[in-house]
Amino acid sequence: MAVLSGFGTDTFNHLSKYGLDYPLIVHFHAVAFVGYLALFTVQVALIRTARADIHRRLGIAGAALAAIMVVLGPATALVVDAGRFKNHGHPMRNTARTALTVVAGILISFSVSALTPFDYQVVELSGVPYFNKPIHVAIRTREEWLSFTKRRGDWPGPPPSIPGQGITPAPRPPISEIDFGRYSLVVVGIGVTTGYQLALSEIRDMPDEVWVRYAAIRPGTNCAVAQVIGHPSLTILIPRTTKPIRFQETAAAMDCSSFKNDSEMRQLLEKG
Repeated sequence: MAVLSGFGTDTFNHLSKYGLDYPLIVHFHAVAFVGYLALFTVQVALIRTARADIHRRLGIAGAALAAIMVVLGPATALVVDAGRFKNHGHPMRNTARTALTVVAGILISFSVSALTPFDYQVVELSGVPYFNKPIHVAIRTREEWLSFTKRRGDWPGPPPSIPGQGITPAPRPPISEIDFGRYSLVVVGIGVTTGYQLALSEIRDMPDEVWVRYAAIRPGTNCAVAQVIGHPSLTILIPRTTKPIRFQETAAAMDCSSFKNDSEMRQLLEKG
């Protein structure tokens, strides 16, 4: 709809007067910009289906395409305006050039952000409490980390006592040490669930904030779910930053339709 509303009237008027005599660069421009919209739609669909691996690989292609668009957009406008001035004597449109400059600046900003390497590591840390409710935390100092580990949380209760038998409670594991001079810690949890999993989609360093995108994956209709209460969470080390963290959650379902049931597995084992 945006493409039609922005270019529909101008394209119809041009076709009615001059036919398909657009400069070649216009066709490249159309393919690149429509391709970017298609790629954006595919990227969203990949996250919703928990295919973050393909999403990340296509993200590199998207960054390269955005860089091409930064050059192709203004170049197309200049070629078209030069042709209009040559054939009809119309002056070049300052409004169009200003709009293209703004769009180019936005694309450059996001392209540089997309191409900026941002290393991160999902780690297992001792001392992270369990929480029955969703939690999104950015920890930047050792004091904040120690304060976080002392939060009461929702730790599993002690086992029921047996008369005449003493049970020594297991001590909590020692708290992991983190070099906050080099790293910041991001903690994401979705609370108490049964059968859910968390998958990190991507972390992107934007000009004014850091985006943390993750998927909450629920069991599909054909998935066997163990009746065990869990607290899915992710602890992620990222390069030290003072930028605000924006958390973005997407929902996805695990596809178990290709999994074999018990009888099918026994038949395969007997044949083997």
